[in-house]
Amino acid sequence: MLNSSDSAKKQKIVPDKRIEVSNEIHLELLDQCHKSTLFETVVKNRYFINDACDWANHFSDETSSEQFINYFKHREKKGIQFCYAIIKENNLIGCVSIILTNGQGEIGYWLDKDMNGRGFVTQSANALISLGFAKYNCKEMMLKCQQVNHKSSNVALRLGFKFNKTIEGTLSVNGKDWVIDEYILTQDQFNNQNQQKQQNKLTHE
Repeated sequence: MLNSSDSAKKQKIVPDKRIEVSNEIHLELLDQCHKSTLFETVVKNRYFINDACDWANHFSDETSSEQFINYFKHREKKGIQFCYAIIKENNLIGCVSIILTNGQGEIGYWLDKDMNGRGFVTQSANALISLGFAKYNCKEMMLKCQQVNHKSSNVALRLGFKFNKTIEGTLSVNGKDWVIDEYILTQDQFNNQNQQKQQNKLTHE
């Protein structure tokens, strides 16, 4: 017989279909309605994306886009991973996702190269982190990036993540073995930095 705590653990997590992020962007749970714009954005950014992950090479037509979405819908149904389209002016400009594993959420993302430097990844990741702690039973968040990818490591630091460790020989992309840096953000750290932001806001009002 399951007690109340066991029932809570087994309760299915239902992801939000839409997440408001800012007056410029919002997140939509990735679905087949995004098939065309996903394909167009990936093809446009194929070489940019492929520098970090080689799946973009396999986008040959909209069927590839459909298969990509089906993969994430399957993981969504199992409560393993929730992938969101980053939407700006009704256009998909990238994706952000959270992988859920035993109380830990791992954040991943990619963005249209023309949209870099505008805070969209940081804002989108922060929205998912907030949900992860508030709704998806996460106790800590993890973010991994190539050691040479300083833009991505800066995103982690802006979000309050702390460097945890360097991992070598675990990821090979396009025949290259990447050195990966892992960053961790605990729920207490996240709550403390939000409290600090609120205090700073009140101070300046």
